[in-house]
Amino acid sequence: MNTTPLIPPLAAVAQDQLTLAHLSRDLLIGVVSGIVTALLLLGFSFLWKRIIEPWFEARVYRGLDVAGIWELENPIVNTATNGKRFDDDETIALIQAAHRLSGTLTFTIAGAATQSGSQDLAGEIKDRLVCFTTRGRSRKSVGYTCVLAEVSADGQRMVGHSVYYELDASKVDSGSVTYVRKA
Repeated sequence: MNTTPLIPPLAAVAQDQLTLAHLSRDLLIGVVSGIVTALLLLGFSFLWKRIIEPWFEARVYRGLDVAGIWELENPIVNTATNGKRFDDDETIALIQAAHRLSGTLTFTIAGAATQSGSQDLAGEIKDRLVCFTTRGRSRKSVGYTCVLAEVSADGQRMVGHSVYYELDASKVDSGSVTYVRKA
């Protein structure tokens, strides 16, 4: 004779619901703790890259300090215009964190049509050699420059070459540059 009831006892139904409630709670705790962990790791990564690493590199870095204001001493001789000199007024504001460089390049070019603006600068310095690129701040204008220069004269001059996009001739051009430290 079978003594199993056709309807499950009330205690068994309550036990199944209790297990489902625990499962839902455990799942919610797992998801929330995963999100909190991800946010903590993201915050620590930001803290490490933006604060701790630059501070440490500044303490350990023993190289040349090129931070400050630099002005273009010689106008660029432009080969696209048969050697015509433009009256360039170019100023670089360099910020240095160990070997990394950042800052802005502000320029005025008095040529066929006067142009002026500023570009973001990023680069590095290694063994007296400064290498940086500048990009236009607006995505609607073309502007890109690469400079490789050597720091000389007891850290007061940077002499080298610049490769840039020439707007008037619509081509890539180059020229020698000399920057002089102003501050």
